Amino acid sequence: MHKRKLWWVGGLLLALALSACNLNFNTNVQANGSGNLRVEIGYTAEELEDWWDEPVSAMAFCEDIWYEERIAEDLPPGATLRVERRGAQIWCLVDVPFSNLRQLKDVYEDVLSMDVDRLEIVNETFYCDLTWDLEGLQDQSSYPIEAVFRLTTPGAVSVTNADARAGRTLTWRLDENGRNIILATSSTQPSEWVWWLVGALCCLCLGVLLTAGVVGLVIYLRKKT
Repeated sequence: MHKRKLWWVGGLLLALALSACNLNFNTNVQANGSGNLRVEIGYTAEELEDWWDEPVSAMAFCEDIWYEERIAEDLPPGATLRVERRGAQIWCLVDVPFSNLRQLKDVYEDVLSMDVDRLEIVNETFYCDLTWDLEGLQDQSSYPIEAVFRLTTPGAVSVTNADARAGRTLTWRLDENGRNIILATSSTQPSEWVWWLVGALCCLCLGVLLTAGVVGLVIYLRKKT
């Protein structure tokens, strides 16, 4: 396999080559098991120039590899690439949609080389148990690797070992030289506060309708008299 293609398919090898490269893996799972996996790779033009031995446009670099090496052929149907600038960094964003958790499991195992111990929805509960062994990767690079794994669950989180948590979004700072355990359990239903909010809005709407009805009735009776 061509070395540039290997960086994309392996996911982490580009981070090993670029100084201060940012690498994000973001998975969003819906209640029906569908969702989207996004791989984000961020680098500066200076980092690319120092590292790559051929003249290349920083903005066009990802697109050139994507089309020349036919990266989409190694990913599930519907995978797309776009490039955007965020301050001084160029970001290559690869979106991989999945229609069920089986497809996501295949991507985790075949593309990212994860061990998927559990990834399923049972009785309206979402279970995620992943192991990602990255031991030895940092030893291959003289630069630090900054890699983050994010998971947005379909409902309220009940169990997790994430390093950070913001609502349904969980974040793990990956150990680039060891085994990473990613655990999460959540409901597939909205949180209780959502139902309280829906109920409050319904009561408010009903109150408005009743008030309007009473006012209308009073005006009608006054006109009759």
